[in-house]
Amino acid sequence: MIVPEGIHFFIWETLRTLVDRKLLSLDMDHYECRSNEQQVSQELARVGRVKELLLSKIVAQLDPPTIENLKVAACLGSRLYPDILQYFVAPEPVSEFLDRVAWHGLFTFDQQHNCWSFTHDVIQEAIY
Repeated sequence: MIVPEGIHFFIWETLRTLVDRKLLSLDMDHYECRSNEQQVSQELARVGRVKELLLSKIVAQLDPPTIENLKVAACLGSRLYPDILQYFVAPEPVSEFLDRVAWHGLFTFDQQHNCWSFTHDVIQEAIY
C-alpha cells in the first residue's frame, strides 16, 4: 500500500504532540503504547482542527522572513520551481529556504515534476 507523504507528516506530528502533552507514553521495553483514550479524545476535540495545532507548533520555530516566504509560496501554487521562487525569497538563496522548510517537514521534492511542493495541501491551505 502506498501512503501519500503528507499523511506521514500528520500522523507523526499528532503522535509527537500527544507524547509532549503526556497523553501518550511509549514503553520500549515491552513494545507497548499507553494512553487514556478519553483524555486523548478530549484533547483532540479541544484542539479542534489538528492542522492548526501542528502548524502553529512548527511555525513558532521559524524566523519571520521564512514565515513570510512560506506565505508567498502558498500563493504561488502547489508546484514550486526554485528559479521562480528565488525572485520572491531574495536576497536569501532559495536553496537555504527550501532546505529549512523541508527540514521542518513542510516541503518535499516532487521528482516526477522536478519541483518542490507542500508536503500536504492542508499545509498550503493553512499557511495561505
